[in-house]
Amino acid sequence: MKVKKSILAIITVLFGLIIFGMQNTSEASTPVNPPIYMGVQEYRTDTDPVNMAYGIGNPDRNGSDDSSMVGKKIWDLVEYASAGSSTFDNSKNYYCVKADVGFRNINDRATYNLSYDLVYEKSEIQSSSNTYIKDMVNDDDIYYGLLALVDMLYLPGVSETSEKTELINAALTTAGIPTDRYTVEITDTDIEAIQQAAVWYFTEQNDELFATIYNQLGYQNTSWFTYK
Repeated sequence: MKVKKSILAIITVLFGLIIFGMQNTSEASTPVNPPIYMGVQEYRTDTDPVNMAYGIGNPDRNGSDDSSMVGKKIWDLVEYASAGSSTFDNSKNYYCVKADVGFRNINDRATYNLSYDLVYEKSEIQSSSNTYIKDMVNDDDIYYGLLALVDMLYLPGVSETSEKTELINAALTTAGIPTDRYTVEITDTDIEAIQQAAVWYFTEQNDELFATIYNQLGYQNTSWFTYK
């Protein structure tokens, strides 16, 4: 059961990972027909406060250029019924391999009609014209780190509830927090946003903002994950 789930997690998430790593200019071995229409929304739109969202650091304090960037928004990646539709589905496990490429606000839309399997089509990705995903698979630290991370992700609808509890307890233990004393509810959207940040830790390692924003590894910085 564990092995089966692990394989399913790779297939389910990597479709989202790779589809957001490319645009229509790429060559791919697997066409997506009909196309998928994607966009972004704030997380948790039905909560108080309305449109509560997540960030790495505080994006609201960003300056006008990269040298003054102190945070990045973590969007909810959603699928639209059509290119012009306002109806979207946010129930699928989509993750973005490149921050801020293609989507910068809730009015942006993109059409995706190609996909790669990160495990079995590595050579096809390496010959792609898409710089972002090509550089990702050509760097072994990023590529294998991402594969290992994907296999550990908690995926609503795929993972079992017990796995969510195991992951939360492991994180609390690592942080030195007794599991029986932590009574704050950690939602699926909390976990999804944190996992998106973890994906960017690997895929943004060559970005000039990696050291200041995307690299939050370690135990000293306890306030990097923020709520709007």
